Amino acid sequence: MIAVRRVTILLLLAILGSTAFAAEPVKVTVVSVSGRSVFLNQGKQSGITSGVRVRLYPAGSPAVEGTVVDVTSHSARVEMLPGINVPPVGTDGEVFAIDVAPTSQPTTSPTNPAVPVPAHPPWTRQEGARTPDMPLLAPAFSLQASQRPSIFHGRVFIDGDASVDQAGGRGNQYYIGRVGTEFTITNPAGQGGRIDFAGQLSSRGSDLTDSNTTENDGVLDRFSYTIGDELYAPYRLEIGRFYSYYLPEIGLVDGVEGAVRLRNGLNIGGGIAAYPQPFVDRAEGDDYGFHLFVDYAADAPGKFAGTLGYQKTWHQGVADRDVIITRASGFITPKLWLFGSAEADVYGGNEAVHSAGIDLTDAWLQARYTPAPTYGGSLSLSHYTWADLKRNDFEPVPVGLIRDGRVDRVQASLWRNLTPSLRPEVQAHYFVDQVDSGYGGEFDLNCTNLRNVPFDLFGGVFYDKGSFTEGMGFRTELRPHTGDFQIFVGYEYYRYTAIGQVSSSDYFTRQTIRGGVGYQFGDWYISITGDKYFGDVDDAYRLGTFLEYRF
Repeated sequence: MIAVRRVTILLLLAILGSTAFAAEPVKVTVVSVSGRSVFLNQGKQSGITSGVRVRLYPAGSPAVEGTVVDVTSHSARVEMLPGINVPPVGTDGEVFAIDVAPTSQPTTSPTNPAVPVPAHPPWTRQEGARTPDMPLLAPAFSLQASQRPSIFHGRVFIDGDASVDQAGGRGNQYYIGRVGTEFTITNPAGQGGRIDFAGQLSSRGSDLTDSNTTENDGVLDRFSYTIGDELYAPYRLEIGRFYSYYLPEIGLVDGVEGAVRLRNGLNIGGGIAAYPQPFVDRAEGDDYGFHLFVDYAADAPGKFAGTLGYQKTWHQGVADRDVIITRASGFITPKLWLFGSAEADVYGGNEAVHSAGIDLTDAWLQARYTPAPTYGGSLSLSHYTWADLKRNDFEPVPVGLIRDGRVDRVQASLWRNLTPSLRPEVQAHYFVDQVDSGYGGEFDLNCTNLRNVPFDLFGGVFYDKGSFTEGMGFRTELRPHTGDFQIFVGYEYYRYTAIGQVSSSDYFTRQTIRGGVGYQFGDWYISITGDKYFGDVDDAYRLGTFLEYRF
């Protein structure tokens, strides 16, 4: 054990002390996750544009890549492909500029008679008489909504997933199939604004030893109309089913949200809504309320941006939740970036468990220090308790968990690009809750296009002690890629023991094999993925398919 520690320390010192070189990409952090989309803390003001490539480094997993699909002044939305685990909030990453091919130089001079210069047609717009007080440049004229074209784009998809659990002779089967569409219409009917829609038909079921179930549903995920979505608009108004533009923490809403945009980057507004339950049928009617917010984003890239909000809800006509929501980020120095978010529930004394007062329900703080583009580190702290609510989205929370439950976690990581293709990272974490504590660590190595060979290789070793298990293992994954064709195959080995069991000295093993193939042809994308789980107490497999057309 001592020898292993010495090797680990020497290896870490070698990583941090070696000479490295790499291009300087834009450093980003995942600050929000919704479905298969992740939201970054940087946007247009950092030079990020739609279509650029993003590489993210989730702790304990291979580096994953995505593409920026939407950009605002201070954030960007990245869409992850099926078969790739969506990285969590706090994941660091890099945004790479699109490689622009050098423009070929003309072989002859424009003045060469052999290359005639085409005659320009007469100008249709003539400038009137000028006076000394007029500007040198002619004023710009914007087009009215009726003069601009409508833009329609989106996607349709078919998704299927089936799994079988054969451990212990069970033979349990589960499946889900979906067909759906998401689209956006900008400037519909020449009236300005934007329509967003996302919906699907799904069928899910199970075939268990003693029961069979089947459920078919039509799901309306989003359907809204927005006015004033342009950055220069003096106000913004959205109505329908949507996620709050300024307070996504409150979840899906059926209602209206408006904001006044001031010239100094300040936005003030609020909304009223009913709150659908987070199930496939999106049932509603029991919960409704309103929210208010103040949002600010500095004009300079990387400078302070923050939001302060408040939400009040009622459950079946009885006052329920009062919560204060806050979020802030910015560079303290050019090398030190901070991000923090928090939710604090305000209790009036009529709750079932909590007495009057304020309780910090959910908090997250991350600091990222990057002395140079090729190396850096991060430190994150999180805190979570269970709110005392009348609304129960899932199973009712036990009284003891509401009264005493908490989970506090600290995590630190260090990384360095040894070359543009080789990136090692070491991370450690520690947690404590109301009954126990645990810790763990991992050393990962990401290899991307080494010596210009088109494949990515990931390897990692890890140790973890939790509330129920303690063990160690390793994982590896290979991703060859040639143009629009991608393949991945991975393997994980985990040896663990159960904590608190009668035979806690017994060790078990669990092994996982993962694989998949994807192909992009024009506007179409298709993928097939599969997993196999086996070991002392595991015997299961999964198969997934995905087909998508973008328009």
